[in-house]
Amino acid sequence: MASYIQTLPSPVRPTFDLEDAARRLRAIDDDVAIFGAGSNTRALLYALGGEARSLIRAIYDDSAAGPELNGFRVRRPSADHAVDRVAITSPAHAGALAARARAAFGEGVDVVFLFDREATLAGCLGAWSERVAAEWPDDVDDALWHNADALAADLRRRLESSGRWRYGVARQLNEFAELRRDLDGRLNWTDCRLYNFGCGRYHPLGVSLMATALGARTTLATDLEPPLDERRSAEALAELAGAIALEPALIGEGLDVAEVALRVASVIRVGDLRAGRLLEGVDRERLAFRAESIYDARLEPASFDVIVSRAVFEHLPDVPAALRVLAAALAPSGVMALRIDFADHRIYVDPARYRHWSHLIDLDEPAYLGTNRLRYADYPAMFEAAGLRVIDWRPETREDVPREAIAQLAPRYRAMAPSDLAVMSVTAVLRRE
Repeated sequence: MASYIQTLPSPVRPTFDLEDAARRLRAIDDDVAIFGAGSNTRALLYALGGEARSLIRAIYDDSAAGPELNGFRVRRPSADHAVDRVAITSPAHAGALAARARAAFGEGVDVVFLFDREATLAGCLGAWSERVAAEWPDDVDDALWHNADALAADLRRRLESSGRWRYGVARQLNEFAELRRDLDGRLNWTDCRLYNFGCGRYHPLGVSLMATALGARTTLATDLEPPLDERRSAEALAELAGAIALEPALIGEGLDVAEVALRVASVIRVGDLRAGRLLEGVDRERLAFRAESIYDARLEPASFDVIVSRAVFEHLPDVPAALRVLAAALAPSGVMALRIDFADHRIYVDPARYRHWSHLIDLDEPAYLGTNRLRYADYPAMFEAAGLRVIDWRPETREDVPREAIAQLAPRYRAMAPSDLAVMSVTAVLRRE
């Protein structure tokens, strides 16, 4: 197992190959049912357009029946359906989907894969996960544990050697610089009370530490889940603390080096952080963290002078309810700085395959791939209803949605103005009335 990474085929692609899948589908001599309505199936349907009807008989999924995809209603499989052949589009879950298809349609069903499983990273990892699950013995000897530990260490080493290993110090500083510009002239950082809503699981206390270095009195950061990797988050916070203590200009102009260093030192214990102990390494009163939903949040009324949130609102199932909770927690005349990302988040993984509007395809479910699919034009009325006045509203547009693509979007989006569809993200600064 420890040598597994060295055995990956070269070149190995990180994602599903749409062109190859389409070629494999066209080569099948009869129409076929697709089993599994995940993102690869949806992307393939979008790429095939009208041709899909001549190639695909039906789409089945025992866990996601109901939605309509490019004219296909996703059906729940049943032994009553006469299905002789199914195609699978997910390299990562190929084995599980094949087993589910055979359980639904009988052991005699012909299963074909629209990919070369060994040519994708997801496929390789999925295959090895299945192999480990099938072959892992009940009584594991020390030698096998050593091999497994070596594999885990090798994966971590390779991940951490990448300059894009989660959120590094440079990225945190850049994002905080954007936040400072958004709040310039609208917030006095000295003695303010800050709430970072949706702080993320990689470095949940980075914004809190930088705000404290600027003079914030207290901070609270919340997310649905605890830190993904406490050791990595602790080490990264120590790196960030060292950077801003040595060079305060990284977070603001005209700051006193000694004062910033004292502020940082007052809320962190570098030894604990470098040892991987995140929560033990910070002042939990001034750099507070809680794992909780905004809908169950324990927030005192008017307890914050500033609330910040980045790339969170597009994931909320009930935006008006969240805004009511946040507005109540904001002090009178307090400010809220939001960055809302309307794009299909898959573009950050595979920009050659997806466009920022890909998740707006014709299907009747309100949410898709973890996003609520609300658009730029939906927010002003919700802000007003929550008692929040817009004082800055800056949309970002990178690429218009082509006319032929608009025709394939869900009816709600087809009816929108092209200028609204083109908005990829927005920066909003709000003030409580």
